[in-house]
Amino acid sequence: QVLGAGPPPLPATARRALLDPFGELGRLRSRRRGRVVVLCYTRAGGNRAPVVRFEFGCPRRHGLLQAIRGVPSCYKIRHDTEDLTLACSHCGRLQIEEDALIFHCRKFGCCYDLCLTCADGLVRHRHFAGQYHLERGRPTWLS
Repeated sequence: QVLGAGPPPLPATARRALLDPFGELGRLRSRRRGRVVVLCYTRAGGNRAPVVRFEFGCPRRHGLLQAIRGVPSCYKIRHDTEDLTLACSHCGRLQIEEDALIFHCRKFGCCYDLCLTCADGLVRHRHFAGQYHLERGRPTWLS
């Protein structure tokens, strides 16, 4: 063993035994079970740091929302223009296409869009009221 190389990596069964309870705890604590899915895992290879990933589901039960930047291409094609503004379907905030990331339902005709601030609120089990969320900065879980 080389000095300073760190401890040997955990076997896959031990990693699963450690990370599965975190995923189960996230599932049990979620107040909106169909809306937020928490995945805990480690990547194969040299970097074995645990990764926590949040997936957001469409409230109309169309599956997971797709993380995108800007206006979805299906909207551009349907309206035959690139000058579109989007509103968050959760809070009603306008011009969310200028956010760093938005979440969009993939099903044709659904038109459910979730802004980054509302996604942060769903992860942290917060409900935003009025203009409060418009003054918030970038969510910390994205950093």
